[in-house]
Amino acid sequence: MLDLVIMASSQYASLKEAKVFVNGGLGTALLLALAACSPSKSERAERAYEMAKRAGATNTELCQRKQAIAEAYLEEENEEEYRVSKVYAEIECMNARYKPYLN
Repeated sequence: MLDLVIMASSQYASLKEAKVFVNGGLGTALLLALAACSPSKSERAERAYEMAKRAGATNTELCQRKQAIAEAYLEEENEEEYRVSKVYAEIECMNARYKPYLN
């Protein structure tokens, strides 16, 4: 008989957040499968940016969200996406700095 208990400390369980207890030695396989199903840090950062934008976040907040996206890609060692995200973050931050003077 296989007993499985999954406890996650957030909505999106990750490899660090989940504890899997399995009788029969399948813990590692289940933990890896669970990690593969959860969104990456960059995906969560992208969704957080979109949600903040829809909610009417300030330009400064959007700048910070774009910087968080770039940082997430850097941590994931995704160089191409990091470069692109860094440019978008710089544009968003310039918008935050100069847009008040354009109105």
